[in-house]
Amino acid sequence: MKSQNPVHRAHRRYLITLIVAMVAYIALLFTSITLLNGGLTGPMRLLVALMPVPPIIVVFIAVLQLLQGVDEFERRILIESLALAAGITAVVSVTYGFLENAGFPTLSAWWTWTVVMGSWGVSSIILRARYR
Repeated sequence: MKSQNPVHRAHRRYLITLIVAMVAYIALLFTSITLLNGGLTGPMRLLVALMPVPPIIVVFIAVLQLLQGVDEFERRILIESLALAAGITAVVSVTYGFLENAGFPTLSAWWTWTVVMGSWGVSSIILRARYR
């Protein structure tokens, strides 16, 4: 029997959307990399490089829909964990920027995304445990 709880429905919709978007992202990413490594040139190179972006936009929209579909408690956890992730990412990014001045290698912007997502996940787990 399907759950009638709107919070459960919101989480279920989010997870399904997230899984579909991530499968599409991985498929488009590998396709993009393969085509780019195949020597593609000109304007098509830019279009192919951007192929993985639409699934990321879908994930962003799914997070917004999740925020709208959950109760105040769930919303609080989501927003607090996002705020913590933003703060952690700011501190890590600025700190590493200073280390680059001392000779550390320049990192790709991909590391910023990794820090955001990782700290968001960890802070969500910690906040859920704290509020239980």
